[in-house]
Amino acid sequence: MTTTPLQLLAMHGWAGWPNSFSAWQEPLATRGWTLHCGNRGYGLQAPTMPDWSPRGRRVLLLHSMGPHLLDPARYRAAEAVVLMASFGRFVPEGVDGQPVRKAIETMAGLLAAEEDETLFTAFREAVAAPQPLEMLPPGVESAGLNRQGRQRLSEDLALLERLEALPAAFPRQVPVLLVQPQDDAVVHPLAQRSLWEALPQAELLAIAGCGHGLLSAMLIPAVCDWLESQWP
Repeated sequence: MTTTPLQLLAMHGWAGWPNSFSAWQEPLATRGWTLHCGNRGYGLQAPTMPDWSPRGRRVLLLHSMGPHLLDPARYRAAEAVVLMASFGRFVPEGVDGQPVRKAIETMAGLLAAEEDETLFTAFREAVAAPQPLEMLPPGVESAGLNRQGRQRLSEDLALLERLEALPAAFPRQVPVLLVQPQDDAVVHPLAQRSLWEALPQAELLAIAGCGHGLLSAMLIPAVCDWLESQWP
């Protein structure tokens, strides 16, 4: 186990919140590492974006849309990045992207109509698949939504449709781990492949039998092992 202290700054994806990373707290603390989570403010909590502390190697832990929701300034000092079920472009080009674009439009309509149960049940089922929905921790909607949170959800759905690549500030010169679930029902295979092609220097961790929510017991140990290998 490395004796190098690490600080991890995590960012969730669309409809996520800091609780999405609750399972990481104990394994990281056991290693003497710290975890701070950004919050887009989809629920009743205000948006927050932690900054790096003076102590410890700086690691970004980004899930799904997290790379696009992170404050670009946080990229500048990062020394390693873990991308989990992430993407640059979300909607594939051409005919392949039409079903994805339609799904986003449907979600936007449900959000505007405040049909929360229909929207979030369907979305969370897709995130959990192929595991049952019950395996996912509670989502941000479980604590309630306010007008500002709904507005951010709507704005970020629109952003999702427009994305073409990783943010320009993304640090391509640092070690990158790509964690790609092999049964992702949210991120199109072409979007997965596009991200891999955009980061040829990255190491790939493919996890079989789990989907976008990365409900796998091997996830956290595998990521921690990779981080330890960067600073032996």
